[in-house]
Amino acid sequence: MTQSGGPAAINGFLYQIIHHLGWLADVSLTGNLNGEKIEDACLVLEPRRGGDARAEASGIYLVEQYKTREDSTWALSDIESILRGLRKAVPPSCPANARYRFVTDGRFGKLKPFKAFLSNLKSSEVGRQ
Repeated sequence: MTQSGGPAAINGFLYQIIHHLGWLADVSLTGNLNGEKIEDACLVLEPRRGGDARAEASGIYLVEQYKTREDSTWALSDIESILRGLRKAVPPSCPANARYRFVTDGRFGKLKPFKAFLSNLKSSEVGRQ
């Protein structure tokens, strides 16, 4: 288990940097991001509005929040603060194609109710009553 304090912070920074390098390599070497073809992209690391990284291109708006928790699980209370951080990344006029992701090496904890909530969200439609 990673120690708390300085070692944990360094581990988190390295986890984030590795993901940033992965994005840069994918866009630079293959011209796509997550399987989507792009020609011009803007990668923002540590965006002011929230999230740890944001990728923007024609048809792409992706924000990711990175957290490392290699040897433990995530509880709902932990995830609430992460979701608040991702919510801050939503711009005033949200792109139709926007995606927000929580990226971790941790494991799910007792999240059954939360997973059921997410499943319900995925199956609902905007404007549906």
